[in-house]
Amino acid sequence: MKGLYFKLIVLIAVLESCGLNSHREKKCEFTEEIIGRKFDVVLSDVYVDSINHLHRIVEYNEGEEIIRSDLFLIERSGMFFELNVGDRIMKKQGTLNIMVVSNGEQKQYRLDYGCNDLVKTAEME
Repeated sequence: MKGLYFKLIVLIAVLESCGLNSHREKKCEFTEEIIGRKFDVVLSDVYVDSINHLHRIVEYNEGEEIIRSDLFLIERSGMFFELNVGDRIMKKQGTLNIMVVSNGEQKQYRLDYGCNDLVKTAEME
């Protein structure tokens, strides 16, 4: 039995060294990046890209350019599925709070990318 525990500990150590935590680190890096962003846009398209790994995509116009946003790529609150074309989404820099105006109604959400260590620095306003 002791040999089994030792093998399990070795296996965990090997997995850790092979980048098991790198996925969490990427979530945290993405969370930091999103906290640093601000925007106020009207969505021109909202869809799940079935060709590209079922990525959740929102598009909006910036002047003449159409922007495909990665904002909801790994976001896990579920708010993406409540968004519609024509909705206005607004976010202040330094927070994970996002305001959605849809059909004249305002709703506030909190973005969640799975990195709770950084989320604590961006409290609800």
